[in-house]
Amino acid sequence: MKKRDRRHLRVKNASDALRTEQVRSTYCSLPLTLGAVVVNASLLVFVLTPVISYPALLAWYAASLLLTSVRFGSWLVYRRQSSGNISPPIWSVLGAAGALLSGVFWAAIPWLVPPLHEAHLLFVALVVAGMCAGAATVHAAHAITAMAFIVPASASLALVFLIQDSRLMFVAGIMVCLFLGSLCLIAMNFHRWFIAITTTKLMLVQQTVALTDANARLTAEVENHRATTEQLQHALKLEAIGRLTAGISHDFNNILTAIAGAAHMAMQHTPGDAALAKYLDIISSAATRGSALTQRLLAFGRTQRLKPEPVDVNAALRDMRSLLTTTLGGLAELSLRPAPELAVAVVDRTQLEHAILNLVINARDAVPDGGQIAIGIDTATLDGRTIRGLVGRFVRITVTDTGHGMTEADRQRAFDPFFTTKEIGKGSGLGLSHVYGLAEQSGGTAVIESEPGRGTTVMIYLPAASGMPAAVPVAVPAAVPANADMRPLPQDASLILVDDDDEVRETLVDILASTGCKVTSFGSPHAALQALQAGTAVDLMVVDYAMPEMHGDELVAAARESGLRVPVLFITGHVSPETLSQETWVLRKPFRADDLIAMIGTALRQPAL
Repeated sequence: MKKRDRRHLRVKNASDALRTEQVRSTYCSLPLTLGAVVVNASLLVFVLTPVISYPALLAWYAASLLLTSVRFGSWLVYRRQSSGNISPPIWSVLGAAGALLSGVFWAAIPWLVPPLHEAHLLFVALVVAGMCAGAATVHAAHAITAMAFIVPASASLALVFLIQDSRLMFVAGIMVCLFLGSLCLIAMNFHRWFIAITTTKLMLVQQTVALTDANARLTAEVENHRATTEQLQHALKLEAIGRLTAGISHDFNNILTAIAGAAHMAMQHTPGDAALAKYLDIISSAATRGSALTQRLLAFGRTQRLKPEPVDVNAALRDMRSLLTTTLGGLAELSLRPAPELAVAVVDRTQLEHAILNLVINARDAVPDGGQIAIGIDTATLDGRTIRGLVGRFVRITVTDTGHGMTEADRQRAFDPFFTTKEIGKGSGLGLSHVYGLAEQSGGTAVIESEPGRGTTVMIYLPAASGMPAAVPVAVPAAVPANADMRPLPQDASLILVDDDDEVRETLVDILASTGCKVTSFGSPHAALQALQAGTAVDLMVVDYAMPEMHGDELVAAARESGLRVPVLFITGHVSPETLSQETWVLRKPFRADDLIAMIGTALRQPAL
């Protein structure tokens, strides 16, 4: 819309509002006006009955009352319609027409049975003048309505005075004319005053409405900014914690690798000692539990290796029913509400099942005295304005319990690693952080809704399968493949091991040397590269991925530029699938000695690259 058109529209709306106020003012005072008409008409009939023919006067009185009744009826109709849409021009015309007819009726009084006696004529003049003055005041908002009554009533009276054969009557006629002009001038002045006041009032109302709307918009923007700021701060906090936990997990994985390897070698060197074997087995089991712990930390830090694929979440939940029921142990009533339509999410199915199991365990602990736990699945289309900026179609998994709930402070920290409201020894505080990390790494998110005494609801949003990218990165092996070659390693195999952690490197050298392989180890990537460029014989490279001087993939790339074409096995605590080519093998720390040997055997027996 053009600027001129918008201005014309504003002017038109203001003009309609002004006419509406004029009509409203006129009709608001109409009952008072009609009451005055009835009273004055009754007094006039009472005074003039001895002078004017009774039938003529009675006919005038009846017609006047009929007109008054019609005008009163129009007022009733206006009252019923005033709360809805009314048309100012129509009601303005009706009001002016009623006033004109009333003025004509009063103008007829002096002409019914002329000539009237001077005293009676002056009485008529007094009544008409009073009514004209009242019309000028009551109908000041609408000058046309006021003058529609004043002009015919006063002009007729002035003419009657002027034609009388009396100096007094002639002077009275002149005075009536002056009175008529004065009333018209007063009515116009009142009219202009009303327009000025009403226009100012309407402008103030419009400005108030505009200010109210602006304040509402500003309040909404401030609220949106506050919510966005909180979400950003929360995301930054979790990102910082994620980076920290990923780094800790890497170092912890190195420690666990050394522990597991040392325990394996100790078992090899102490056969037959049952007591020592028992303790070494405990050490190995503890290393395994530590490995599971680091996997949860890596999930939160979003550096775990996932295998995203289309997963029918309804089917996955049905397959888990027996496990979930067993986990609850009868402490809570479990209900499943699958989506009525097909709900396929792009996610690592194994990690998803772990996440759901974690949520059910948390819900079970929240209802120690019994309660209800419900798992629901549905789909949601998000526009980026509600759930942490997510846009697109998502599968939503909702786990709800009727437990004691959380405070707002606890809810804000619920996804933080190691934060828990459970008693010491009752939980690690990594269940929810694992759920959050899985959802974020899968391209979705997780949200918690909870109030003290009103239970807790955790919602996982996962991208729907229809939103999959055209090409999904192919994940390289993250663990020992099912078809791994478990035969003994070739006795003459030459291996190069590169790892910056001394304990891990020494342990792995002992493990590999015990198989009969020739192992050359380096704690520095640069040293390993120099040896390779110098022509050191090698059949397989075992390389740590994250090293301070040079990452493992950079070392391998430099070696291949030198013409080296041998299999590579990466051992790592954290690595993203897309950072390594499909030509490499990957074994995640910590690992068992048997797994390492199996992976090396499989890689060695592959065709040369």
